[in-house]
Amino acid sequence: MSSGEETLVKEQYVGALTRYSSEYGSVNSHTYTASNIVGPPSRLDDYGDHTSSLVFRTYGRFWNLLPYCRFIQPIGHQPDSFQSTDFIEIEYREAVYPTDLRLFETFCPGGLVRVLISDYETEIPKETKHLSRWRVIWRGGAKIRKHKYDIFSPKLPKHSKRSIATKRLRLEFNDQLSDYYHELDAVQLIGYPWKKGTKASQYLKQRIMKNVKVSVPIKMLENLKIEDKREHTIVHPEKAYFDGLPTEIIRMILSNLEALVDIAQAALTCSSFYGIITEAGFLTELNLKPFYTSLKGDDLIHLSKTYFLHLTKLDLSWTGVDNIITSADAANGVKYLPNLEDLRCRNCEFVSTFFLDAVASCKQLKVLDLFNAPSPFDLCALEPLVKLEYLDISQCHNLTYKNQISRQRTLFKSLSNLKWFLVGRTKSSMFIDESFEQIVQDLTTYCKEIRGVNFWRQCNALTYGVFHDFIEKFGQSLLYFDIGWSHLLQDYGSARFWTDFTGSCPNLEFLALTAIAANISDENFSAFARNCPKLQQLDLLGARGFTVKGIQNLLRGCKDMIFLDLSYTSIDIEDARKLKVQFCCNDIIF
Repeated sequence: MSSGEETLVKEQYVGALTRYSSEYGSVNSHTYTASNIVGPPSRLDDYGDHTSSLVFRTYGRFWNLLPYCRFIQPIGHQPDSFQSTDFIEIEYREAVYPTDLRLFETFCPGGLVRVLISDYETEIPKETKHLSRWRVIWRGGAKIRKHKYDIFSPKLPKHSKRSIATKRLRLEFNDQLSDYYHELDAVQLIGYPWKKGTKASQYLKQRIMKNVKVSVPIKMLENLKIEDKREHTIVHPEKAYFDGLPTEIIRMILSNLEALVDIAQAALTCSSFYGIITEAGFLTELNLKPFYTSLKGDDLIHLSKTYFLHLTKLDLSWTGVDNIITSADAANGVKYLPNLEDLRCRNCEFVSTFFLDAVASCKQLKVLDLFNAPSPFDLCALEPLVKLEYLDISQCHNLTYKNQISRQRTLFKSLSNLKWFLVGRTKSSMFIDESFEQIVQDLTTYCKEIRGVNFWRQCNALTYGVFHDFIEKFGQSLLYFDIGWSHLLQDYGSARFWTDFTGSCPNLEFLALTAIAANISDENFSAFARNCPKLQQLDLLGARGFTVKGIQNLLRGCKDMIFLDLSYTSIDIEDARKLKVQFCCNDIIF
């Protein structure tokens, strides 16, 4: 590239954050929040844990070993080409033809797996938004890189006549290989400036001609018209090997197909395969998350009423981006699924009261995941779901109640079978102060058996009496308990309290006491070891008041410990390393 060309290159940092999958930070704060990705780097060449960085909620593989994961196994098949677990969607002030991308990573670098660009408002004008799409321009595997400040530049396609201009990027991550929270400070986009009208008409004409509606496997299913194909099918008896097999054998062979694209291709083969694939009991669970960039509302409705009638498990997470699936579309889709028992809608913009009213018609529903739903909705719409056992409304942006107190009490009375309730850091006034305390009281009053709750960053206003009643009723059944970043125990965390608490929860497997601002003594850890021998994961980040001896007593009693976070505690790095060797516990975090 000549020096004259180099001067044309535009360098810019993120102008706006438009969507994100999760964040570690708290409401009304800039500490560890996704919005920190906006603007230039604030910690250039400064490796370390910085509150001014973007941090996702999870990292590592131990999150897949939480007690409730035994109850909510992954749905369907996930292709090897899609391994994303988190994302951010960012926008720049000026559209460019991307030539380079730089990620400024301040802590535990690595994890980027895909880069996508949008052609909306560049190649595709606003008035034809339905033709826009997200395109993958880089794909890679998650890697563990050295613990040092890193500026990572994925190798983007070379600039050519076929390059697409954009000002919107979507970065997808998988931090399951990371040994601590991945922190991202800034993202710089470099490219040749785009001038409006450069080639939009030609590109738009091609898109109109192609009229790409959905992903390849979905398109194949949608266009399958078996009655039309029968007229042109010529059967050669000497070659029709499958026709000689019993239907049960063919069904067994086809059941080994996992990928949606393989199932779709098999259905296209012949009327026999089509009949088996669309019959009751063949397709019972489906993961549409990998196709989130292309699955549209009318496609979801068509597939639901034609092919998915017998589904019991459906993952729609991340779908509906750019409003290509509206609340009405999603509502019309789920109303055709009377047998649905498990529905995942993480980060779905179509989640609304209207949609949940339709979900309420799925009377068999046991699992409902609405994590980080950005649109407001009335939780009381779930009142008819009397069989619901698992509900995740963590990080939802704006939950509401109609006739708040009366409807609230009716709701939890209806959800008496609820066993897992995740409400960590919900962005709503409904779950702070007196309202949240009332919810815990209603859980205690109406629910039969709570096995796990996530009150992360949520229960500062909970009084000891309400907390005590909750533990007294459900302590024996509790397997999972997250009260991280709560000042609840600051005043109650005495030696007697820890003895009573651990004695009430003998079956605990996971306990998060992250930054609880309460001291825990060596004697308290003896109580943990004595009363909670099944404990496998314990988060003590920021805890004080104990020594190495206390942790040794804990690990001797809790022999199944697979994760222990001692970061920012009174245990120094060298002592933590010795504990790792002594107890052969690789997942001691320090």
